[in-house]
Amino acid sequence: MAEFPHPASAGKKAELKVDLRPTLFIGAGGTGMEVMLRIRRRILSAVWNRHHPTRVESIAQFPVARFLHFDLDNNAIIDEGKSQRTDPWYELVKLSDEERLVEPLDLAQYHESDDSLARFPLIENWMPLRPKKLRSLGIDPSKGAGQIRALARLYLFDKYPKLRGRIKGALNFLSSNAGNERKETYQRLGLQVDTSKFRIVVIASCAGGTGAGSAIDLGWMAKAIARQEVADSQVDLVLLLPSGFAKANKERTEANAYATLMELETTMRDMNAQVRWMEPDSVLGKGAPFDDVYFVDTANLANKATDDIKDVYQMVADTLFEDFASADFANRKRSIAVNQQQHKLGPFNPRVPEQRFGDMRLSYSKVYSAFGQAVLDTQQSLRDDIQAYELAALMVKAFFGLVGSDGGAARRAGDFERDIFMREHMAMGERAFDAFPDFKKGTLDVTPFQELALTGQLLMDKDQRSLLERIESKVQFEIDRIMGAYDLKLWREKVAELLPQLERDAIREAGASAETSEDRIKRHTGELLLRLQGRARDQLYALLDDRKQGGLEFVLSLLEQIKARLLQRDLPNAERNGKRYRDIRDALRTRQVEESLNNLSQAATKLFGKDAQAREVMTHLKRDIADYLRFHLQAVAPGQAVEVMRAMSAWL
Repeated sequence: MAEFPHPASAGKKAELKVDLRPTLFIGAGGTGMEVMLRIRRRILSAVWNRHHPTRVESIAQFPVARFLHFDLDNNAIIDEGKSQRTDPWYELVKLSDEERLVEPLDLAQYHESDDSLARFPLIENWMPLRPKKLRSLGIDPSKGAGQIRALARLYLFDKYPKLRGRIKGALNFLSSNAGNERKETYQRLGLQVDTSKFRIVVIASCAGGTGAGSAIDLGWMAKAIARQEVADSQVDLVLLLPSGFAKANKERTEANAYATLMELETTMRDMNAQVRWMEPDSVLGKGAPFDDVYFVDTANLANKATDDIKDVYQMVADTLFEDFASADFANRKRSIAVNQQQHKLGPFNPRVPEQRFGDMRLSYSKVYSAFGQAVLDTQQSLRDDIQAYELAALMVKAFFGLVGSDGGAARRAGDFERDIFMREHMAMGERAFDAFPDFKKGTLDVTPFQELALTGQLLMDKDQRSLLERIESKVQFEIDRIMGAYDLKLWREKVAELLPQLERDAIREAGASAETSEDRIKRHTGELLLRLQGRARDQLYALLDDRKQGGLEFVLSLLEQIKARLLQRDLPNAERNGKRYRDIRDALRTRQVEESLNNLSQAATKLFGKDAQAREVMTHLKRDIADYLRFHLQAVAPGQAVEVMRAMSAWL
């Protein structure tokens, strides 16, 4: 829609204002696909309607843009630098089957014999590659045009019926969106759409095969079909120059670009041109194929260049995407091309040295344009975002107790709070162990050491009775039974028979099937671990919710200190305690018990007072055997306590 300024401003140059127009993008070759996919990403990621922000969940929900990809390479389905497997946007931005015309080309029908092209006169008129040459090249069309422009144009003629149908379908979709049923969608997205005129943009490069060989025909075809399908239209070409594709055979890409630009210059000047792709057919390409032609290069007027062609893809996509906005900047941007037309009507006639060239005159068309993009960042939006993030972070910290109510640092756990938590909820209280058997002085280290409450809990049976008490009771019962049932002379023999039985009840041996006291300790380890984890979890969540005495920072610091204490102090101590218990157990078995058995044998052979002496030895033997078995279980418990502490540390 064109609007003219108020008459009061008649002294100034009249400028047209161009609103957003429904647009069909036709991407030819890999360059066209790269740019179109980036436009689609921008559409999906943009926030539309600044007054009532909203997004579109699919390209189908954006009614003012349609896309068509024309190519031979069926492997080109995602923009460069992206992965189908890892790109979360792939399913949303990928082109549907209706938006892609990428099909096999039956090349054999055009070169199977020397007169094959005679059956296709419209192709034979321009085709530079004769059947014999086509056969010798051995081209695989499924991998693209191979930088052969003639092959791309042949593909266009071959797929013309389908291509014509796809362009018609896209224009019909855009024109149907101009009705009342789409006004609500336009309003929701905050778009001011001029439905009286449609825009078609052909995107290609002049360096390769598909784009360079088909772009001009696509312009003619799109303009001819638009004359039949819509009221008014504008067909533009965005053509990328070869500098960004130098790595793909610089000599070949520049040759393709030269040929394409020469053809473009001819077609843009020939107002009497007429092109057909099928006979009979109502679609006739005539006149200039494009209303505006934009050349895009890797360098700008400031002679600043990029080595990455993806930068150019993104710039073109961003520039074309900006046309979908309805703000003042977008309106003025769309108006530039219209208002510059008056400066592009005549030819450019550069002066040449008359003494050298005489009356020679040079004349060049001025119908071509170029564009670039610069971003002026006031950093205001960045400052707004920073402030919003800082406020949100403070809210989160306040909610979880990461900052105090006065804005100061949050409360952190100290050694005192750590020790209380571990003592009350992890069975990590400590007590001094000094219940050593009677050894001869200097025989063994009997210095008291700190023992964890966890070790004591592991030595408790299901009925909360100590396994150590059970061992002592059984030893006492069996020794008393021997003393009451057998003659004094047999006590030594019966005790020697009893000792292996008591060991089998307490000590796990390889191949044994019956459950031992040692087995009960190991089974109790898993049960106790689950209970301790449950108690610790409940208390940690309670501290997390306690804004005064806890909070997230308090809990995190508490966990750090617990893990540090377990690693640096409790685990080494438990391993050291286990070794102390094993040393005492071994000393009891090899010294005390054997010595008492020998004393019992000697007492039984005495002539006088042997009964009283034997009973006294049996009392010592009862205590030594009980101590030996008890210290074996106490040596097992620290090892299991180590497993519990390591599991708790990993869980925390």
